[in-house]
Amino acid sequence: MDSSLELCLLIHDGRKNSNGINTKNTISKSLLKLQLQLESKIYKSSFIANKQEIIDYLKATPSISFHPTKKGHQDIFSKEDADKITPYDLDIILNLEFDSIQGEILKTTKHGI
Repeated sequence: MDSSLELCLLIHDGRKNSNGINTKNTISKSLLKLQLQLESKIYKSSFIANKQEIIDYLKATPSISFHPTKKGHQDIFSKEDADKITPYDLDIILNLEFDSIQGEILKTTKHGI
């Protein structure tokens, strides 16, 4: 890990199921399962880090779940959501779970999302 960087907060999409993938029907679930099986055979994993160390680090990192309002392909965050993030004084937010982010959350970081 780079000692000049710090992971301060994990922000989860509380609307999605436990594996982080929002599937609506059986066909989608079956296709996803097939894709994951194929990828596991094609791309052999190589361990370059201590997996347990990373898991322990993530478990110790504070986390928040949000339920933003969905409008088309936008996830709109409320002022209350932004108020929960502001005390962390974040430089950036890496968006790995949400669609296009809108709302007060855009004002919570020094360098954007």
